Amino acid sequence: MLPHSGAGPNSYRPLLGGLPGDVEVRGLTLPGRERRLGERTGASLDDVLSSLGELGDPLPTVVFGHSLGALLAMWVACELGGDCAGVIVSGQAPGANRRWRHRPPTEAEMIELLEAGDVPLSKALYAPRWRAVLLDALRADLRLGAEAADFDRIRLDAPLTVLAGQADRLVDPTALGCWARHTSASCRTRLLPGGHFAVLAEGNRAEVTTLIAAAVAKTVPVAAPCPASADARPVPVGAAGPGTAGR
Repeated sequence: MLPHSGAGPNSYRPLLGGLPGDVEVRGLTLPGRERRLGERTGASLDDVLSSLGELGDPLPTVVFGHSLGALLAMWVACELGGDCAGVIVSGQAPGANRRWRHRPPTEAEMIELLEAGDVPLSKALYAPRWRAVLLDALRADLRLGAEAADFDRIRLDAPLTVLAGQADRLVDPTALGCWARHTSASCRTRLLPGGHFAVLAEGNRAEVTTLIAAAVAKTVPVAAPCPASADARPVPVGAAGPGTAGR
């Protein structure tokens, strides 16, 4: 599970109720969020991908990400290679979010972005101390998103599901079809009632949970390896990543 800007993977907990008990769920926690709250914000794409080795043994994996998480999902899925059994992206379109690759967003631009995303402006934004903390995390995420948006050359072999809010002011609906260019497998799009965070809206929760569970159900367990001779070497596999669901 790859988080959206300003959040951690626990924001997706309401979507995981339909998964069977034997499914292992992993979430990417960026610095300055949740269990890493005390760390300084800021992570590069290399930082995210280098953490993929923490998953251990490779297993069929479904990758899920919303907004920033959708951009990271493409890179994580690419690193997973044949272990990626499916990708679900939400609230994002290819080629977007490169605006702040070479300069940081201004405070006014970040507030405007939050408003366009229908994010309720917390009272914390009006308290100088917490305003700095919250906007610093968002600034770091926008910088990471601008870097991760450059996935033009990525083409997956896994099925891709695209979710988007019908009234999302941050995503151009005419660009959603461009996701199909990034997989040789099937690509289907589902529009949900609501805005940028339609995927997390209570009224859409059951449908999104069902989509995730269905994607996980299609994964095929990795067969146990045959006994090998003493000089046999394991076949190299793509690194598995922390931003994954339904391993």
